[in-house]
Amino acid sequence: MKKFLILIREDLAAMNEMTPAQMEADISEYVKWKEGLEKENRHVMSDPLEGSGAMVYKNKVETDGPFIESKEAISGFFVFLAKDIDEAISIAKTCPIFKHEGLVELRPIMDF
Repeated sequence: MKKFLILIREDLAAMNEMTPAQMEADISEYVKWKEGLEKENRHVMSDPLEGSGAMVYKNKVETDGPFIESKEAISGFFVFLAKDIDEAISIAKTCPIFKHEGLVELRPIMDF
């Protein structure tokens, strides 16, 4: 099995407009998805990300960079196991983000 990374991309402004009940339901969907990956022994790690951060360049640091101002941003990640990219794509398509018009970036993790 090979490791793959999913970066969850979504509209943070829309996320901030969710009611507490909507946010709880959204989180519950991700928890169920993660538990399904765990039952299949595919889940490696995952976490949500805060909206703040920094873009670090060699000679400067931006804390109000395009990742904060852009409409969509990375809100979380999952690392999971799949036999190949085709299986990883099939798994990625089951991510709860697609219920909210978001998208995922899927990347194989290089064996080093």
